[in-house]
Amino acid sequence: IDLRDLLFMKLLVSNPLRVKHLSILTYVKGRAGKHLYQAEDGAWRMAFVAKEFKNTHGAAEKDYDVPIPQGIWPDIHRYLDEGRPYLANAADCSFFFLPSTQVAKKLDEDDMKLFSNTISNRIRALTRLYLPQCPGFSAHAFRHIVARDYLKRNPGDYPNVAHLLHDKLETVLREYGDTEVEEGLRRHQAHIEEHWTAAEVSAAKKAA
Repeated sequence: IDLRDLLFMKLLVSNPLRVKHLSILTYVKGRAGKHLYQAEDGAWRMAFVAKEFKNTHGAAEKDYDVPIPQGIWPDIHRYLDEGRPYLANAADCSFFFLPSTQVAKKLDEDDMKLFSNTISNRIRALTRLYLPQCPGFSAHAFRHIVARDYLKRNPGDYPNVAHLLHDKLETVLREYGDTEVEEGLRRHQAHIEEHWTAAEVSAAKKAA
């Protein structure tokens, strides 16, 4: 797995936005209004204005400016130093993720980025390769995986899932409401089994 692939995976898990945002992600040293920037304290952050989101009438009516986990910072530095300079168009545009090869014709800057479907196809190939018995899945699946994992660990906390996905609470409830039912039943059944086991042990002791 190369430096670019590693960052695809880590950013999709830590900041589960739509793959479009990885495609349009820009970086210029010193921020200069770009999406990926390093704050004065050295922390790396990711920022998008509201209009760059699909659901601008929902949670995304607000701008997005959030931290990237500290454990990913070395990967960002290494990609900028050892990976990105050797990708196509590195000297000609500000897009963070770039293709490996450049087409012969002269491109407009917006055509120099790595397109969403290319990233998603790469994620599918990587998950097929590294996850045993997995047919592979697209980048968008990370949003569902992160949301459901969070709800399993924090049952009922739909408002925070909406914040994680930068989406409307109504959308989160519609998409993941079944997780609450399933987890509620699982906890209820575990409680029942615990009491059944205790009752059986007690009955066995009395019979002895």
